[in-house]
Amino acid sequence: MITGAGGISGKSSTSVSCIFSFSLYTLIVFPETIFAKRLKEAVPMRSKHQDIFAKFSATFKSTTVSQWEEMVKAWERDPTQPNPYEEPVNGEFPCAILYSCLLTIQ
Repeated sequence: MITGAGGISGKSSTSVSCIFSFSLYTLIVFPETIFAKRLKEAVPMRSKHQDIFAKFSATFKSTTVSQWEEMVKAWERDPTQPNPYEEPVNGEFPCAILYSCLLTIQ
């Protein structure tokens, strides 16, 4: 038995290959159609995410938000700075970290 990509055998492998080839073909030949569809989805989602971000940010002190923004900007300018998106590894349990975060919110 002949197996193709991912252990798929024979005719199934050919079908999967054809499906992926057609998907790639449509992206190359009709990029404006795909782009227009994705743009129609992205514009409303942008405003939705901005609203969610504003509500989430409002739950923190303004000083905490500004410190976070500075950490992100510093890391974007210089990737050798501490990555603000990485979880700290300090041996504390997640509940202890959550408790300390809740204390800073109040």
